[in-house]
Amino acid sequence: MTTISDPSDIRRFQATVILRAVRLYIKTGIRANRAYTPSAMARTASNLTGKVLSHRNLPGVEAALEEFLGKEAEA
Repeated sequence: MTTISDPSDIRRFQATVILRAVRLYIKTGIRANRAYTPSAMARTASNLTGKVLSHRNLPGVEAALEEFLGKEAEA
């Protein structure tokens, strides 16, 4: 069993889940769940990355999350 308790681990997990949901939506148009609207995913990504992201530019949201996860992995 894995326990995630460090705040940076929690943010990394959240970013990973949102990234997968964004990729699913871009590829198929299917939302991962009812709450994962494009606006909600972009808002969450903005909160995590600190960048201004729009729900109309989901590839940009995807790129920002990938960059965020890459920086987190290096730290």
